[in-house]
Amino acid sequence: MVNWSIENGNLPDLIDKFQVHVLKFRNGKWLYQKFIPNKNLLQQSKQLLEKDVIQMNNLVEKMGPMKNLSLIPLSNNPHFCKKCSFKKSCPAKNGLEKAKNEQFLLEYNLVKERFLSN
Repeated sequence: MVNWSIENGNLPDLIDKFQVHVLKFRNGKWLYQKFIPNKNLLQQSKQLLEKDVIQMNNLVEKMGPMKNLSLIPLSNNPHFCKKCSFKKSCPAKNGLEKAKNEQFLLEYNLVKERFLSN
């Protein structure tokens, strides 16, 4: 938000006039933190957002034109599956290990098809 505010022509562009408030839930506890951003933190946040966008675009590209969720990486830990909001449409809805095996075979067959078509 600070990056957006600074680039917006109608708001002040003085970094030291902003105070960022962070509220997060970690290990079963709410944590509150506040700080005044600096140029280094703003640059790091921009870089992080740019990397996130690149990774999201890579996932969309990997899914292909049919937006096949079976082609994107699955979780490494079944614990994350318990809280996932995509359970109903997830390839791992019937078990993470089974889905990983199916995904491996699917990727293997895709590579094999590409190899044989050349």
